[in-house]
Amino acid sequence: MLAREVLQNLAYLRREWEEALGGQSLLSAQGNVGLILYDVVEALGLTPDEADFVLGHSLVDEIHRLNGHCLTQEPSPETYVSTLTP
Repeated sequence: MLAREVLQNLAYLRREWEEALGGQSLLSAQGNVGLILYDVVEALGLTPDEADFVLGHSLVDEIHRLNGHCLTQEPSPETYVSTLTP
C-alpha cells in the first residue's frame, strides 16, 4: 500500500470516528484500545497474517469472538460506534 493510500485510509477512519461521536472532539472520547487497533488494521487493509502480527494472536481471537467474523471482512457499523464513547 502506498503512503498516500495509508493516509487516505487513516483520514477515512478518523471521519468515521468523528461521525460516531456526533461531532464531539476525538480528544474527549473514551475507547477500547483493542478495537481501535482493529479499526486501524482494517483501514490499512492488512492481510490476516499481518493483522495477527500487529494485533497479536490473542487479540485477534478475542475480536473474532466478539464480532463473529474474521479480520478480512468489513466490520459492522457497530464496531466503530462501540470503540468510541463521548
